[in-house]
This record gives sequence, C-alpha cells and structure tokens, in this order.
Amino acid sequence: VLLLQEIEDRASFEDFNQLILPEFDCKPFEHSFVIQSNDMNSLEMGIALRHGYNLKAVRTHNINEVINDDGKNLIEYEISTPSKEKVWLLNAYLKKPTKDREQSDNIRKKQVCKIAEVYNKLVAEGKTNIIIAGTFNAPSYCDSLSPLIQNTDLKDITKHLSFEVDLDKGNDGT
Repeated sequence: VLLLQEIEDRASFEDFNQLILPEFDCKPFEHSFVIQSNDMNSLEMGIALRHGYNLKAVRTHNINEVINDDGKNLIEYEISTPSKEKVWLLNAYLKKPTKDREQSDNIRKKQVCKIAEVYNKLVAEGKTNIIIAGTFNAPSYCDSLSPLIQNTDLKDITKHLSFEVDLDKGNDGT
C-alpha cells in the first residue's frame, strides 16, 4: 500500500506510477485511486495498492472546525489483504504551523482529538489493524499530537525496535 498526499491530478499520479517508479526498479502498483480533497488548493490524496490488496470502502470524516482552513478531511480506507484480513488506514493531513504557532497548534490538537474519536469508534466496533498515517506537520512529541497517544491505545511506530528510517538530508531535514 502506498499513500500519497498533495497529488496534482490523476494523470500525474499515473505518470508517477507507470513511468517514475519503474526507473527505481519498483513495479507499478496494480490499483491507484485519487480522492479529491476538501481544501481549495487542488492538491488531492491518493492510494495505490499491489496485487491482492483491494479497496473495499472509502469514508471521509470532517476533522476541521472551519471549512477550507488548511486541513483536509480525514480519509478512512478499508482495505482487504491477500490473506483476506482487513486493514483500516486513516489518512490525515493536519494544520501546518503558522506565524501564530499557538493558534495552529490548537487547531491541530482539535483535529487530532477528532481523529482519536474516529479511531476509538473503529476499535469499539471490533476493528483491528488500524493505521493512522499522513502529514501531521508537527514532531511526534508535540503536545498538539498527544491525544493520539494519550486518548487511545495507539503506539508511535518510530518507538518500535525494528523501525529504521533514512535520514532526511534535504532542506526540511531539521
């Protein structure tokens, strides 16, 4: 499963899938879907699935108090795996930091509280294999993200002993 954010359009997503990925010895994904976001920036959300993975349902959840306030709706993907298990992937794109850091942190914390509600509802329905991923626009230790750890049984994947990541050496590496 490949989750993409801020896609220009369906055509650019398919170009990436069919033309760019093979240049890196990566087989194109069998299924790809683009979901139009609710902001006015024309930057869409996408998901690509390998053979045997199937998108069963897509739901959106409004996590924003103000429409078009730099936050996209939370997208819930229900995916079946080749082993017939189901995975629920919650795709989040949270408020970016602004000059008024306190305000943007407060907006992000409200968004995170709503995500925690959606997650807890899925758990109450007996669903397992729930992943929350996306662009949080804050480090994992930021108070604005704390409801995901404090109000749920979620764990931060970066704390897992087997987690490895390449260091970002780009302009935003810090």
